[in-house]
Amino acid sequence: MDVTLPRGITGFLDAAARPATLPVYDALLDQGKFYARARIAPILTQAPIVFLTADGFPRYDHRGAAPARTMKTAAGQANFLKLFADGVIEGDPLSVPPTLPNAAFSRDYLQPLFEWDEAAHSVKVTGYVDLGSALCTDARAGLAKGEIDAAAFIAENGFHPAQCIKSNGVLQDPEDVEIGYVKAGDAAGFTFLIHAIGDRAVKTALDAIETARAENGTSTRHTITHLQVVRPENIGRFAPLGIYTSFTFAWAVVDRPYDLSVIPFIDRVDGPGGIYDEDGYYWRNAYPAASLQRAGAVVVAGSDAPVDTRDPRPFVNIEGAVTRSIGDPLPLNTNEAISLFDAVDAYTINAARSTRQDAFSGSIEPGKKADFIIVDQDIFALADAGGADQISETNVLQTWFGGKLVYEKE
Repeated sequence: MDVTLPRGITGFLDAAARPATLPVYDALLDQGKFYARARIAPILTQAPIVFLTADGFPRYDHRGAAPARTMKTAAGQANFLKLFADGVIEGDPLSVPPTLPNAAFSRDYLQPLFEWDEAAHSVKVTGYVDLGSALCTDARAGLAKGEIDAAAFIAENGFHPAQCIKSNGVLQDPEDVEIGYVKAGDAAGFTFLIHAIGDRAVKTALDAIETARAENGTSTRHTITHLQVVRPENIGRFAPLGIYTSFTFAWAVVDRPYDLSVIPFIDRVDGPGGIYDEDGYYWRNAYPAASLQRAGAVVVAGSDAPVDTRDPRPFVNIEGAVTRSIGDPLPLNTNEAISLFDAVDAYTINAARSTRQDAFSGSIEPGKKADFIIVDQDIFALADAGGADQISETNVLQTWFGGKLVYEKE
């Protein structure tokens, strides 16, 4: 627990568990070294068959077989399921041709023309391919028939013919298969954690949960995680469906090298507003935490570790939730910032509710397990004094688990 306890983490959801993970948990527990309240979410992969083991991991196929209800271990319960609705929204400006994002989006991605800027040691956008032009129509037809000479096309037109391709990304599985997954898992008593990055994937996840609850007559509160782009008309659907909205707030900030791999494929950035145009679709709809909260949704915070960092960084994420900026003077749409109180709730009681641990954890009150931490600065006083940008510097001095001191900073 060399990552969780120094960060004050006493409960978590393992959001992509595999069979080999469980003996590790149990071994730590047997050694008296497991100080966390774990929930286990086996990962569902592509149809037709997903995660089938002899010791009770859930199974599902698109012909309608339902998963087993639960699979318990000494360290936690595998009564959650992780489902990917789509992939990622980053493209690759440096590949030839530039690779488009594959997250499921509501409209076709743009095809930017990138150029390497040696002075800035970065790529820049010099223009866009006209996907509706006769040139691109002919190029798509030629590519489909295998009758186009890419080198000659580039020499004549200045860009690769594959940059005439239209794509709005892909769902991990067809929509009906995803709905089938969620219906079967929901009926069997599982709680879903659904990865949805693009706005079309978010809508599909909402549709799947809505269908499952209506047809099964259930009221399980599932979670949709990441929510990098959400269409405004879908904001109001989360609360009535009881869906928890999970964010990694360290990503809800301006990150200039990263943003060049995302925003130019969604919004034109060669105009006067540049890449951070406040009227841009991405700027207005990226990580809409405050909008979801205003619409009655419960906001949950997490790290997604070890995807981009092994360190779960709770105080970095809290700072990002409050300031929408970490290390860059420009915040990412402060209209979507949430208060410090709400950010702490997102990491504590709201997270406990979403992982079904709130009866005994997530808050300090009589009858609960006395999980708490001691930190080296008062982040509320810090924020009140205008120092919210220093929240990420907070250090955990002590971590207590069930009333027992289990970590102390040297």
